[in-house]
Amino acid sequence: MTDLEKTLDASMNDVGGIALTELVVPGLTLMWHPDLGRIGETLPLQSGHIEISRSQPDFLGADGLARAPLADRHVSRSPLAITVAGDQIVFRGKALIDGVAVDGVHQLPRAALETGVTVEIARRVLLMLHKLPLEIDEGPHHGLVGDSLAMRKLRGAITRAARARAPVLIRGETGSGKE
Repeated sequence: MTDLEKTLDASMNDVGGIALTELVVPGLTLMWHPDLGRIGETLPLQSGHIEISRSQPDFLGADGLARAPLADRHVSRSPLAITVAGDQIVFRGKALIDGVAVDGVHQLPRAALETGVTVEIARRVLLMLHKLPLEIDEGPHHGLVGDSLAMRKLRGAITRAARARAPVLIRGETGSGKE
């Protein structure tokens, strides 16, 4: 079978030959903050453990650079500890976890990362604990906006299709932006 006869599968789980399962870690995304410019900042839990308080740690901006801690006077100096280990997520401290008031220890299954876990601190800050894509240089963005795992898969599929020296058929609903 020649290279032109091979079918490229748009559902392949890699970006430029790197397995996408290696590109995600548990992490937090800032969904609400009194300073609206902070929304969207992220914090990867590379070690699987993090302690969040008013003064630590620094969240990362869209450029990947450290910005600032939560820095809201309503947020306690006593940290909320989050540990993702094995098949469990363990919260220690005071927060609203997926709508449940917690003041102590609370556990959830690791599978909850698939849909995301909301973490509300001091009724002022809302975080989403979920699978966070690691920052890698996966190539061109092809004019597509977004940084989710699905968008990285789509960009990888477009890059693979563009490398093929064969006609490509793009299918989709009317008005979905196939041009």
